[in-house]
Amino acid sequence: MPKALALFVLTVFMALAPCFAYKWDHAVEGASREGSLVEGRAAILEKSINCFSEIGCYGQFASGSLRDFFRSFESELLSKDSNATLFSYDELFLLYAVSAQFYGDKSAAWAGLVGLMENARSIKDSLSRRNNPFAQDSAFAQSLALLANYTGVEDGFVELDVPRELKDAFRIVFEAIIVKHSRSRLVDIQRDSHGESEFGLFYDFMEKARDRFFARYPQSAYGELIREYVPEGYAQANMDARRAEKKWFMFSMGLGGGVPFFGGENGETVNASFEFLFNGEIQIWRVLFGFGFAGGLGPKKTLWEGTDHEMEGDGFGFLMGQFEIFLGMAVYESKFVTFDVLAGIGVADYTMTDDPDYTIQAFGPQFGAQVDFKLPLTSFVDLFFRIRYFITLETAELYVPDTVLEKRPETRDFPDYGPVDGIRHSIAIIIGYSAGFSKSMLTEGMR
Repeated sequence: MPKALALFVLTVFMALAPCFAYKWDHAVEGASREGSLVEGRAAILEKSINCFSEIGCYGQFASGSLRDFFRSFESELLSKDSNATLFSYDELFLLYAVSAQFYGDKSAAWAGLVGLMENARSIKDSLSRRNNPFAQDSAFAQSLALLANYTGVEDGFVELDVPRELKDAFRIVFEAIIVKHSRSRLVDIQRDSHGESEFGLFYDFMEKARDRFFARYPQSAYGELIREYVPEGYAQANMDARRAEKKWFMFSMGLGGGVPFFGGENGETVNASFEFLFNGEIQIWRVLFGFGFAGGLGPKKTLWEGTDHEMEGDGFGFLMGQFEIFLGMAVYESKFVTFDVLAGIGVADYTMTDDPDYTIQAFGPQFGAQVDFKLPLTSFVDLFFRIRYFITLETAELYVPDTVLEKRPETRDFPDYGPVDGIRHSIAIIIGYSAGFSKSMLTEGMR
């Protein structure tokens, strides 16, 4: 029976294998073809940008637009798929806008922009029905958005012989497209074009421009297009999206307090009732590097100098100084909660007597975890409330420096201690702040 079952499974697998192979080969072939097209389009754009970056290239073209660079490539694409499209609506808009900066005869670029505004609905509907193999190629639009001189294009559009309503609508749509694909331009646009604050990230000025437009042109033919780019709740939605982005680079600092518990042989000698903590971390992607300092309070003991008598309790004071360095991994991250696992090395000095030269040093690996409850303050900064637990496997022994032995011969008679093994558990509560940047903010040079 088992042999028959195995034979049946093998037969079914052999029958279905060609199906899987066909789908796999088909997917790879399509991906390769699409990849070469994307690379080809990117190469043409790079050539154009390199040309524009040289002053001698400006205004060399008698007429046309940046789209002329893509004519042959567009023909190649259409020959393979008559329903294909080379550009999205945003990319067409930015192509003509960039052309309006650089071409000597800008008539083709201005005509393209006017046409995109006046026929927006039909153009968008047509593009939505066509196959766009570059739909995920966001770098193309981002490059054009960074290249566009929005003030120069806006000023040039104002000089056209078109109705003021179209001019006002164009400004809103043009700026919304730039911000959509390059948020690093946001501060410049709100400062230079709207006279708003030049610090921080705010989207409210776009909503104000939209509302002024509808107050002036309540039945505008461009209303649908403007609402598409600047909908209700536009500013809040963009700020929420920024805060929700996972931080790719982040640093944090915090202060707090904790309670250590000691076990093992070391726990019979060292003790602390409370510890003050300073904690710092740097996180790249999900990997974090951290360090911390702590000082503890607890019951002190007195050593009778020159004897080997046991230490006896006396007083309450500063006992412990510790340093820890660790690596960690962010296991779970969300807008409001983060959970990290940690591992590192802990070093501690326990000054358990009134004599500061009698120091017990402990060293060992530590493992732990922490949970952060975060309150977003801005796009960059979160306030956090952290609960952290560490267990340190310590090996401790008495340490008296040679310089102390020379100056104080009686310290040679101090009671020996260690090496002994012990365990330190530490439960801490830390309050602090973290500042972080998403990958898009770093790559775009966000202020």
